[in-house]
Amino acid sequence: HQDLPFADLVAALNPPRSPSHHPLFQVMLSLRDAHQPTEPSLELARWEEAVHTGTAVYDLHIEVTAHRDPDGRPGALEGTLGYSTDLFDQGTAERIARAYEHLLASAVTDPSLTLSSLRSHPNEPRRRP
Repeated sequence: HQDLPFADLVAALNPPRSPSHHPLFQVMLSLRDAHQPTEPSLELARWEEAVHTGTAVYDLHIEVTAHRDPDGRPGALEGTLGYSTDLFDQGTAERIARAYEHLLASAVTDPSLTLSSLRSHPNEPRRRP
């Protein structure tokens, strides 16, 4: 329903409003130019220190951009993490970024795994479906 204006959606749902957070959700995951890879050969780039604007639209916002090599094959993933400093300190945000990075690496290493069996930490035991 991408053609529905967001303001109309909020008006139709009429959620309880608070100026301290977004009206519908507090966490956003954005995928930019993310194409379905033809092979599980993605390389993960290191998370970079984000530019601090002093404000956070969402409590937590992860943005991932998928790049392709010159031949059009899947290349590196680049990620940024934005967070509310009222809720998270830098160490917690870095742990969230590392856990997400490990989750992605786990998926690329073995694409046959189900979502429930992926690990977000190297020492976490793999769950059985």
